[in-house]
This record gives sequence, structure tokens and C-alpha cells, in this order.
Amino acid sequence: MSYPAIIELLKKVGVVLALLSPLLLFIKQFREAFTGLLRWPFKKRESLAPSEHRVELMITPGFHYHCFWAEASNGVKPMMQVACKLNVANTGPTDIFQIVDAYIEKPRTRAATPLHMERPYGGRLAHQVSLIFFVDPPVRKSGEPFACDITLIDQFAKPHTIKGVNFIHLGGEGWKAMKANGLIKTEIPGQ
Repeated sequence: MSYPAIIELLKKVGVVLALLSPLLLFIKQFREAFTGLLRWPFKKRESLAPSEHRVELMITPGFHYHCFWAEASNGVKPMMQVACKLNVANTGPTDIFQIVDAYIEKPRTRAATPLHMERPYGGRLAHQVSLIFFVDPPVRKSGEPFACDITLIDQFAKPHTIKGVNFIHLGGEGWKAMKANGLIKTEIPGQ
């Protein structure tokens, strides 16, 4: 083979390599992406370190008129409607928190408010959480104050309790009026 023929052959090989190199690079990257995608479900992931306190809530009751109880009825017997607004702030390492359930310790009563539908709370600001409970049977007479412990459950199923929340009685003697109108058929507390 003569020298000019070798040069001509090298030029052709160079052109072919110049045309093939982007294609080969694309095939290499595609292969890496595809094999990575196939390995992805089995890849060992960094998980959150188990923590006792991902969400730490500071809970305080709202103004005194934000925590009250009123006389109510289920149509047959008396019950207490207990309502409050709590100021809740997260001091834990998780930025976002969500209240998914709430209950009164004694008498054990779950919140009537659908808390799992609430949006998550973010940031380090205090957020106001409104709760409504129905206590059946009533544990106070008409006009008496009521105090109890309220527990909030966060998205990690961890309880956060505020002790001794005081509720003022709101309204008059509603049970007597309900009894007179036939909305209560059983005895009224305190009579």
C-alpha cells in the first residue's frame, strides 16, 4: 500500500470515527441510564434515622373565650359540646407537621372535627388548630367550668398532650329549654 493510499484510508477511518463517536457516546449514556433504572428498585436508600421526636409541638390554648363548652343534645339525651382553639408550634427537626387526630383524655372523647383532611402546617410559626368534641354523657352541670387534658396526634402517630385546659360555660341553661321543647327525653345533669 502506498503512502497516499494509507493517508486516504486514515481520512476515511477518521470520518467514520467522527460520525460514530457521538452515536457511541449516546449508546453508552443510554445503557448506563437503562441499567440504573433497572437497578433503582433494589438500590439501598438513605432513610430517615429513627427519631423519638421528629415533631415536637408546643401547645397553648387560645384566648379564654376560645375554649368553651355549651349544652347540646343528640335528640334524646343531653351532651356537652366542647370547643377550643389551640396555638400549636413545631420545635422539632421536621419542618412540616400535621395533626391527624385529637382526643380528650378524661372522659375519653375523640374530636368531631375531621383532622386528617386538614392541610399540613409548615414553618416555625404558631398555627391555630380548631377542635370540637362531644362529651356524652355530660360530666358537668349547667354553668360549671370544665377542665381536661387534650392530646393531639401528629403524622408519625406520636401524641402531644396539653394538660389542664380550662373551658368556660357558654350560654344559659340550654338543657332545660331543650327538655321543655322535647329535645331531651332523659334526666338533665344536676336535677
